[in-house]
Amino acid sequence: MMSTLLLLFKGIVAGFFYSFISISGVMYCTHYLLNKGKKRAMFAAYGIIAAQGIWALVASFILFILAKWTELNSPSFSIIGAMILFVMAIKFYKADVVFEEEEKLLQASPYKTFVEVFKLAMQSPIRIIGYAAIFAALGVVKYPVSFSNFISTTIGTLVGTYIWWQVFLTVLDKQKKALSPQNKQLLHRIAAFILIGFVVIGLLEVYL
Repeated sequence: MMSTLLLLFKGIVAGFFYSFISISGVMYCTHYLLNKGKKRAMFAAYGIIAAQGIWALVASFILFILAKWTELNSPSFSIIGAMILFVMAIKFYKADVVFEEEEKLLQASPYKTFVEVFKLAMQSPIRIIGYAAIFAALGVVKYPVSFSNFISTTIGTLVGTYIWWQVFLTVLDKQKKALSPQNKQLLHRIAAFILIGFVVIGLLEVYL
């Protein structure tokens, strides 16, 4: 029971903070909020959340399988995860934001908004690697391999992602301002430092 709760918490942490990496998703939801309102922006966010849940599900499944069928211990997974996250952090720090508005998305119904944004979000399977690296850095593989633990990690990720989008859209709805190029670049910087934070956690896991 304790391991299930801990994995749920770690999933929430992963989902919440890894949502900062969804820069293109932030751009889409901001575009929706300013043109169609918070409700429509949330439908777009639901599409992103659903896609993130799938990537987290696949990532946790891969990790638990590797933990069960390989001789690698938890510290080894943490080190590998930290190395991957460090490379990702460097790329995010140097990256520029490119966003193209798609008018057809704005004209879509709430349901179609969810579907279209979900399909766009699903075009980034590389996020599987990111989630797997974060889960590894958080020491997920040191817990017993079980269906409940596997599901707890995924549910936690969904909850964390949902919380992040609710907070972000609520704050943005009050400001009613588009993100400036400087703010967009700041998001990349924040994403990079968050990834570095997970790198530090991963290294700490080796000695805990």
